[in-house]
Amino acid sequence: MISLDRLKEIHQDIIMNYPKYTDSVLYWEYSDGESDEFKIRFLINSLDQYFWTEYMDMCVCEKPDICKGLIKKYLGIVKEWTEDTNKPKDFASFGIESVFDDPFFLFLMYTLDSYGFTDHGSNISSAWITDLGKMYLDVLTAREENENEN
Repeated sequence: MISLDRLKEIHQDIIMNYPKYTDSVLYWEYSDGESDEFKIRFLINSLDQYFWTEYMDMCVCEKPDICKGLIKKYLGIVKEWTEDTNKPKDFASFGIESVFDDPFFLFLMYTLDSYGFTDHGSNISSAWITDLGKMYLDVLTAREENENEN
């Protein structure tokens, strides 16, 4: 479970390191008197909206949650591999054996790399997760956990 402290840490990191977003939803406030549950939901929603609509400049029409689920799954695989590079990346949950088996999946990888969630060095198939990618993965994980609780 993603903690309130971790969400606050991500919130502060984004504000400190991405100052171009001065009109950001991240500058909305909650009162200190609110419950931790309220603060968690507030930060999840603010960070989720920030990454999707401000950082990546995506719209919210139709079903972006489907895309966010794919991003979460992919970043999770990359994070596991980053932590243990001796373990092969398992893309079977995407219905592929190799990242090169599906052009749309490959495009997703290039796109997430261009946003700085991963860094692929010399080859996109060996991308590792960045600190920003870990932050976004934690937000997506917290979002999913929070939805499952309600």
